[in-house]
Amino acid sequence: MKTNILMIASALYFALAGLALTFLPDEIASFFNIDPNQIISLALQLIGALYLGFAMINWLSRNSRIGGIYNRPIVFGNFIHFLVSVFAFIGVVKQSTGSQFTVLLVVTILYALFTLGFGYCLRTNPS
Repeated sequence: MKTNILMIASALYFALAGLALTFLPDEIASFFNIDPNQIISLALQLIGALYLGFAMINWLSRNSRIGGIYNRPIVFGNFIHFLVSVFAFIGVVKQSTGSQFTVLLVVTILYALFTLGFGYCLRTNPS
């Protein structure tokens, strides 16, 4: 498996999500019918900052050996993030409707694919 494709794809996803959460927190909150107060905006911006940090880690690691014992903390951190997020998304997707359902379902599927990719990297040695 070409792990650099996985690392680039996850870095791009994290960068796009991080930028959106950082610069459009009120719009994102409004889309999900959440009152965009200062605390919600701050929380979304902090999550955006975390995503941008993950994007930089994955982008800078894209040409490194990934898998098995190589860069295990990076792979494990990504795997845990995506795995736990999938379970959280599943609980929310079941209760959502309309355009929110569509967006959340697409993101859940994307997270599931990233979970499988990083899980595969944990279990195999790089070639």
